[in-house]
Formats: sequence, structure tokens, C-alpha cells
Amino acid sequence: MQATISHSTDLINGGCNACPTIKTMSYTLTLGQVTTPLEELDVPSLVMAIVLQAGFRQTLVMDFMDECIEFQYEEKRVRFVEQFGKQIYKTDEQEIISTQHQSTELLFQQVNQILTELFEIEAVAFVVV
Repeated sequence: MQATISHSTDLINGGCNACPTIKTMSYTLTLGQVTTPLEELDVPSLVMAIVLQAGFRQTLVMDFMDECIEFQYEEKRVRFVEQFGKQIYKTDEQEIISTQHQSTELLFQQVNQILTELFEIEAVAFVVV
């Protein structure tokens, strides 16, 4: 499976004399015929876009002290928890901890590890344009 990531740079002005102009990056992921905007170019955004397109359903699970996002497809369940700057993906049998990546190569390796080992989805060949 191949996914294309495209990006654009926008300059946004706050509208008043005191507000500086800010440079922002926007990313989109094209997988097959579907194009999805990404919140950021990071592990959680890429994983969420790919697994939702693969048929998983997303649910916010709230407990007294914790909350997590649970992805479910048939009997397969994967939980996503953010704690202290780490993103944790876990099933009943396995857990993968992800942190911020400095290079896109490491980012894509981590995404593919999570997709193949936890979600049991085939690896994605990412192309950045």
C-alpha cells in the first residue's frame, strides 16, 4: 500500500498591528482515492488516518483518572494513550511506546511498526511530495 503526503506553507496574520505573521505547515495524506488532512506530521495523526480508512472505529473511553482512544475492528482492539510526552499504543498482549521523531524516516518506521504489529495492517510505503 502506498500513501502520498503533501504539504503546503501558509502565512497567517492575526489581523491587528500587534499580532505577528506566523508561518504554518498543512499536511494531507492521500491513500488510494481518499485524501485526509493531517493535524500534524506525527505518529498519532498518521496512524489514525490510516486505521480509520482501513475500517477501524474510533471511540473515546473516559475513566475516573484516565482517558484513551480505542480503535476497534471486529474483535481487534487497540488503545491509544498519551502520557507525559509519550504516545502509547497497546493491545492486551503488546505495547509500543512512541516519542517525537526528528526524521521522517524514523517516523514512518514507527508508524509501520504500529500498523503491522498491533493493528495487523500491511505496511505503508510513504512518499512525501
